[in-house]
Amino acid sequence: MPVQVLQPKAEGLSAFPPLRSVSAPRLAHNLPAQVSSFVGREAELAVVRALVAGSRLVTLCGAGGAGKTRLGLQVAAGLADGARDGVWFADLAPLGDPSLIGATVADVLGVRLEPGRPVPEALVEAVGERRLLVLLDNCEHVLDACAKLADALLRSCPNLALLATSREPLGIDGERVYRVPSMDTPGDGDDAAAIQASEAVRLLEDRAAGQGAPLAGDEETTAVAGRICRRLDGIPLVIELAAARLRVMPAVELEARLDERFALLTGGSRAALPRQQTLRAMMDWSWDLLTGAERVVLARLSVFAGGFGLAAAEAVVACQDVPAAQVLAHLGALVDKSLVQFGDTGTGPGRYRLLETVRQYAAGRLDAMGPAADAARVAHQDYRARDYLAAEKGLRREIAEAGQPTAVADPAASAASAAAMTVLTPREREVLNLVARGLSNSSIARQLFLSEHTVHRHLSNIFRKLNFSSRAAAAAWGVRTGLA
Repeated sequence: MPVQVLQPKAEGLSAFPPLRSVSAPRLAHNLPAQVSSFVGREAELAVVRALVAGSRLVTLCGAGGAGKTRLGLQVAAGLADGARDGVWFADLAPLGDPSLIGATVADVLGVRLEPGRPVPEALVEAVGERRLLVLLDNCEHVLDACAKLADALLRSCPNLALLATSREPLGIDGERVYRVPSMDTPGDGDDAAAIQASEAVRLLEDRAAGQGAPLAGDEETTAVAGRICRRLDGIPLVIELAAARLRVMPAVELEARLDERFALLTGGSRAALPRQQTLRAMMDWSWDLLTGAERVVLARLSVFAGGFGLAAAEAVVACQDVPAAQVLAHLGALVDKSLVQFGDTGTGPGRYRLLETVRQYAAGRLDAMGPAADAARVAHQDYRARDYLAAEKGLRREIAEAGQPTAVADPAASAASAAAMTVLTPREREVLNLVARGLSNSSIARQLFLSEHTVHRHLSNIFRKLNFSSRAAAAAWGVRTGLA
């Protein structure tokens, strides 16, 4: 929205500097004009600006569709007046040949290349002492070449700053990595005002209006919008694809079909790269960048509907193609590549999880592996059985030490417990699982990437639905039913 700015004039008053805007004619840049509004991300903008102010290389990492490019462009635009020699955008997405990265950056900076002369050498000489910021966008498919060029430029050009976007870090000295999170989504029990205030729902409403299909503002539609955004993990590109579908179906029908999301979400911008036009293409791009072993690990991890620890991953993933000793290395690579999320509980072993969109995609890949899929699911069931027995023994010991009766019910013998399980939402079952494992609210919040307020709300819902009067009762029930 245009803003009118008035500048006072008076004798003796010095001239004001150019406005902080990429439209100011004195600011050198080639940043592309944006054709849609920038929604939310206030906290992320502040963090990344601070990182850029304190480091000469900042890499924005995140899953496909997380909004890395848009965030990077927004940060770069805000810093345009602080880079005396300009802010420059190098789009590496179309490149299929890593050897062309240097020439692409040279073209952006207006550097004339000489036949036979190494491109990095020409760039170093041309940049020299100039104070500028370069945004290297979409580095993941040419990562090694990007890393080498960035290292050479940073070591020889003291006033150069680089902002990169990639699905994994460049992995060179001096790099500061910022993992771009999904957009904030509303909680299960949020009221209409809280749902409408969440970033993901604001994006859905904005993009739906842009498609000529504005969402109704009533409570029912607002609740549906919140559930859609939550089920789509708050991923901006996926939400935009969902908004495009609202041209041909109401929000309630869109929500009902989200289990078929890969067939449903196909209406991306015709001007976008092919991998950004459909949800499946977005995930295919990430899959194709994995090694064979990493693909096996990701596919087998899809058997975990919620979070999981390292021991669970090693027990389920280990197979003929991936020895148990190599699981951690491959798991770390998948975290780096933004396909697995890691959370430090602060009080015990770390926890991992897959976004639901990633999990569903990986589950489809696992199904295509034939007998290996059955083996992974059997390994998962075996691990859960062993884990349950260990938890049951631990609970018996704690009860005995507390001087309480030690009887613990067999979960298979309690039809009432099985029926009660069905009233909990998937997120509530995740929370109860971690409560039964002894985690505090703050640890649960870190592991599930939620606020403590949201965890408390989930616990309140669990207590109400299952008629619990204490946390200890909820934890004991979780162990008895085999949920923990």
